[in-house]
Amino acid sequence: MRAFVDLLRWPVATLLGAAMCLGGIWFFSRKMLRRHAADIRTTWYFFFLIAIATFIAGRVCADAGLIDVKGEFQGAGGDMLNRTLKYVFALNEHLAASLGIVLLILGPQIGSYLLAGTLSGCAAPPRYSGMVVRFSLLLFAKSLVLAAGVLLGLGILGGASNWAGLSTRKIGGMLTLSLYLQLAAFYFLSARVEIDEISLSSQGAKPLSAAARLHRWMTRNLPA
Repeated sequence: MRAFVDLLRWPVATLLGAAMCLGGIWFFSRKMLRRHAADIRTTWYFFFLIAIATFIAGRVCADAGLIDVKGEFQGAGGDMLNRTLKYVFALNEHLAASLGIVLLILGPQIGSYLLAGTLSGCAAPPRYSGMVVRFSLLLFAKSLVLAAGVLLGLGILGGASNWAGLSTRKIGGMLTLSLYLQLAAFYFLSARVEIDEISLSSQGAKPLSAAARLHRWMTRNLPA
């Protein structure tokens, strides 16, 4: 009886997880409709393009003997495929690279602003900060879409190829995780909208009084 309940439970959990991901994507997409509607279409396009390409490439590699019936890689070609997948799913490293770009470009400017302003009163605000952060968010979102598409393609490939040890529950988990990665990609893409709104609201509007007073003090020795 317990095994039967577990059998019924996994598709329910998979469907609930998928519904939650799609609901979150719908929410973040609403923020992007006004200025970044093309990004929504492009993100979904590459998600399915990568999934289909992964499935086709996987079938070709399986026919060539690079992937066995257990879904394990064989030979030098299989080792290359394994290394490629490890790179695709190395999301922590991709996030670190995106943050490193921000730190490399904006870190010295922020440090210069703080010390030049505090000690000498001749600070200059960081330049291109919005553009750098937007580029970093886009770069990491692309990594998430790539990983999501590959995971979807592998899940479908494993199910169609009847890989040994890959149960229906695991396939459902792979498909749900793929949607979670896609949800995270839409979150980072929608964060660019927030940056755009902050940038636009600052144009032609007076900055906050506390920030204005601080900036005047940091540039106190510059010519008016």
